[in-house]
Amino acid sequence: TSRLSNQDLYEAHLNTFYCPVGITQNNRAEKSIAKDYSTLTPQNPVLLFPNPTTAVLYADLSDWQGQNLKIRITNIQGQLVHSIKLHSDEDLLRVEMPKTLNPGIYFMEIASEQGRKEVLRFVLQY
Repeated sequence: TSRLSNQDLYEAHLNTFYCPVGITQNNRAEKSIAKDYSTLTPQNPVLLFPNPTTAVLYADLSDWQGQNLKIRITNIQGQLVHSIKLHSDEDLLRVEMPKTLNPGIYFMEIASEQGRKEVLRFVLQY
């Protein structure tokens, strides 16, 4: 919750996906962390939609065109539930989720032969 100056309380939600670490002028440790974090943050992150999804998930692979990709879908325990190998020729990848999957949180890992990797989280619901 957040408290305003007039003492009213409001429920607050903070989305930190792809947010860079803030840098303050007086804290050298934060500057070091921000520098390390910036090398890990994807320049053009893959967009997954719709999220949450019911059965079909789309991934914008426009930055990965012309590359051989391995796509792995894992559950929250890290168990592989679906995998795809493809040569990315189009901007948009359509992934149908296996009907045997339970609703919950899943991860999509996209990896290229050149070593580039990105992991994204999505929610499957029915």
